[in-house]
Amino acid sequence: MKQKGSVLVGLVSDTHSLTWPHMLAALKGVELIIHAGDVGRLSVLERLELIAPVIAVRDTGFSDDSEMDLPESRTLDIGGVRIHVIHRLQELAIDPVTAGIRVVVHGHTHRASVREADGVLYVNPGNAYAGDMSVGLLRIDNGLVDVDIVTL
Repeated sequence: MKQKGSVLVGLVSDTHSLTWPHMLAALKGVELIIHAGDVGRLSVLERLELIAPVIAVRDTGFSDDSEMDLPESRTLDIGGVRIHVIHRLQELAIDPVTAGIRVVVHGHTHRASVREADGVLYVNPGNAYAGDMSVGLLRIDNGLVDVDIVTL
């Protein structure tokens, strides 16, 4: 992944074993996909991999994710920006500010949200399996970040 320059990252969470065509279409053109847990089945990651490389974490609660070898959280450096990925925000075991994290991507609530606190952007892309579905598009441009929630 590029360390500087412009990068478009797709954000997905709570697919619960489903990959709808409109979700896949919304992610076309991204260079990387981050899945923030509750994947469901490995086939979801395989379908997403047809679009772009995928980095995923698992849900730490009751979920089929436990059958996949996914970590509970990950910290990534993308385009000069540190990103931490975890499914349940309430289980965040690090202080993002102290750790130099600029973006925390999480899921679990099934509700999309974007908020900033102490210079850290917290993004929940919502859910991509039922009801009010959405995904996120994270743009990183020379260390600056911007996010859009795309309603499906």
